[in-house]
Amino acid sequence: MAIGKTQWLPRFDEHGAVQRRAILTVTWAGDHRFIDGGTIARFCNAWKGFLEAPESMLLHLA
Repeated sequence: MAIGKTQWLPRFDEHGAVQRRAILTVTWAGDHRFIDGGTIARFCNAWKGFLEAPESMLLHLA
């Protein structure tokens, strides 16, 4: 896993208005002889969900 820098970029919200958002670049790499792409994708989605809603991580700890 490689974590890039956070950049402030324009993004559209749910109403179509442009807002300034912090965008973090993350790169995942895995050797398919040891782990399949689906496993990496599921982990990436779970990690993204925890970053977007940190309180949800507490629910998984119990």
